[in-house]
Amino acid sequence: MPTRPLSPHSSEESVRDDARRLLRDRDAGDPGALQRLREFLPRLRGADDKKIAATPLKWNDALLAIAREYGFESWSRIKAHLELVQSNADCPLHEQIKDGPFRRAVELMDQGDQAALAAQLVAHPDLAHKRVHFEGGNYFRRPNLLAFIAENPVRHGRLPANAASIAETILHAGGGEDKAGLDETLALVASGQVPRESGVQVELIRLLCSRGADPAKALQPALAQGELRAAHALLQCGAALTLSASAAFGLLDEARQRLPKAGAVERHRALANAAQLGHAEIILLLLDAGGLARTR
Repeated sequence: MPTRPLSPHSSEESVRDDARRLLRDRDAGDPGALQRLREFLPRLRGADDKKIAATPLKWNDALLAIAREYGFESWSRIKAHLELVQSNADCPLHEQIKDGPFRRAVELMDQGDQAALAAQLVAHPDLAHKRVHFEGGNYFRRPNLLAFIAENPVRHGRLPANAASIAETILHAGGGEDKAGLDETLALVASGQVPRESGVQVELIRLLCSRGADPAKALQPALAQGELRAAHALLQCGAALTLSASAAFGLLDEARQRLPKAGAVERHRALANAAQLGHAEIILLLLDAGGLARTR
């Protein structure tokens, strides 16, 4: 699974609660909890479910696993980040941008002022290629300008109706030349709730894919966040219907068809998706088939 975004309302105590739930779910034998520990606790990487269920875990193990799941290298890093966020509670992320022209471009994007944004990009032609740096270990630490169109992490809780046109303006100015940034933006859009709630998610996905973003790289982030409409759009744009995608959609026949050729990593992802979205028949199919003993 990919890392989860921190909620704007996350606190040290809420993240500690996540660690408590992870330990409780592990003790209950929850497949999703076992998979999360396999992926995010280094000393259990590659372990089978039986070993993960039997290994004594310390409180610090749970804190480390949760920190890494949120995209931080250690508990001290996420703790420092949460303290920084708390101290900047009245300072939204975009207001922390020190580059004046870049910050102004983000403000124009948020306002949906396409004409003024285009003028800003002409006046500062390097903006479409720049990245800014945010302190902390979260998943949005070095975004380019295009990435702000995803509103993920949440800053305002809404996107302008012309968000796709705004994105097109940045792409036209050279924003699509950063292939990694293009793929990152697509994953942020596909896994974010604000693009969906604002009614622009599918339009943005189609635009970004048409400009070269890889739909396959955004598929699992979308599935992990339960953004099934976005995942469907990615499939329409060329992403393959994998075992993990079949599991997330509850497509039993398709899952059965893809299961024999799927490796351990894909089977674990499929199990996590099926468990998260409540597809019991697929969970049983995967457990009965085995092959979940080790990841690579």
